[in-house]
Amino acid sequence: MENERKVQANGRSGKKAALAVVCVLAVLVLGAAGCVGIYLNNMLNSINHVEVAAPVYTEPAETVAVEEVQLAAAAEEKPAYAEKNATNYLVVCKPVKDDGVMKTDTMILCSLNTATKTITMTALDAEAEVDVPAYKNYAGGEADLNTVYGLGSTNGGTAGAMELMNQTLYDNFGIEVDHNLEINMKLFAKVVGRLGSVEIELSEEEAAYLSEAAKKEIKAGVQEMDSALAQQYVNMWGDEDAEGISAISGQRKIVEAIVKEVRSEYVANLQSIVFDCLPMITTSMSQDKLEDTLWMLLPMLRNLSIENGGTVPAA
Repeated sequence: MENERKVQANGRSGKKAALAVVCVLAVLVLGAAGCVGIYLNNMLNSINHVEVAAPVYTEPAETVAVEEVQLAAAAEEKPAYAEKNATNYLVVCKPVKDDGVMKTDTMILCSLNTATKTITMTALDAEAEVDVPAYKNYAGGEADLNTVYGLGSTNGGTAGAMELMNQTLYDNFGIEVDHNLEINMKLFAKVVGRLGSVEIELSEEEAAYLSEAAKKEIKAGVQEMDSALAQQYVNMWGDEDAEGISAISGQRKIVEAIVKEVRSEYVANLQSIVFDCLPMITTSMSQDKLEDTLWMLLPMLRNLSIENGGTVPAA
């Protein structure tokens, strides 16, 4: 029972993580589907770019998490982010002040495997205690993982946030981040509003929570959600009083629902979504690299599957 509470708590601490992923997938899917040549180039001009220094790849610290990765590799069961064909995109939401500390509870590693045509989402435990390396005016030390991005931001802006986060993930867990994306969470409402609605299969607990929040009866099972109801669905992941709610399960469902809806949209609608999304994203990828990624994804979009990679460190 205690483990279940811990898993739920960890899941809630990553509130809205899936929405960040939705935004990234929407940009990748929609950009590739609706733009070609110079038009694509012009659209991508609205995304924000920063230059991020690569981590120093030495031998990772011998933490429990690294030992787990090594044992898995020995058993030929590597985590998705350690696979040979994986490209790792770290997606976070802009840090916000909580009791005077800049925190980023939304942290998810998206591992794109071009060989298997899958994106595996691995949630990072916000409350995991990690050893943070010295960075500019920060002397280093132990900290919760959800404060690392804010520490980097304070000492080096968005690029500093990405640099310190990447180095910390490698030092503590052996994770090699290839590209970073920072998402402004206001983007979610815009995407769902443009789509009109999405269908999500609700559990009994989810339906009960939404019924109370929306002040109307909402039954378990497949339900059509507009942007307002979908926003409440996301908000419940961070509600400490919500019982029986699995944030990780909810994140996966909403990602799949939006991607499904996106794939059926007309190009004109998709372009509107892209124009809404891009200015609210900051990435370490150059415009050329982003363009190359979109063209690489184009032939596999229809068959691209989303997998659940669990959490780091493992619950």
